[in-house]
Amino acid sequence: MINGTGQFTAAAAGGRPDWDAPAAGIGDDWAGEFRAGAAVLLAAWERAGDLSQEIELPIGRVSKSFVANQQIAEMLVHSWDLATATGQRVDFPAEACDAALAWAKSALLPEFRGDEASGMAFGPEVPVPGGAPAEDRLAAFFGRGPRSI
Repeated sequence: MINGTGQFTAAAAGGRPDWDAPAAGIGDDWAGEFRAGAAVLLAAWERAGDLSQEIELPIGRVSKSFVANQQIAEMLVHSWDLATATGQRVDFPAEACDAALAWAKSALLPEFRGDEASGMAFGPEVPVPGGAPAEDRLAAFFGRGPRSI
């Protein structure tokens, strides 16, 4: 997530993130480094201007709004991952999760999914009950097994 703040800062500034580049070393204050990166990222989005402007990414030309939505989804899902791995519960705003899920349904196509052995970046969608919390519905779409099941 710390590396992601730098990658998304590059995209917000109109540059091309390099997701294959090795992440910079992280010191002992992970939370502090994330907060510092997040502050720089927020400032980059505040300067980003017209979000309909296109930028070049490895997947092709996309609008800055596509990248902003991707970032929101990624930060929510990976925050869910971190909370789950550390035995915590998250309660994200349902509106943020719903917006991230709407973006993901248009961007996370079936050809990007597969089991772990296939080498795909995303697992199959996990079914959730209709009344599952918004953050669990989002995590399930990204192939995570929500705790509410």
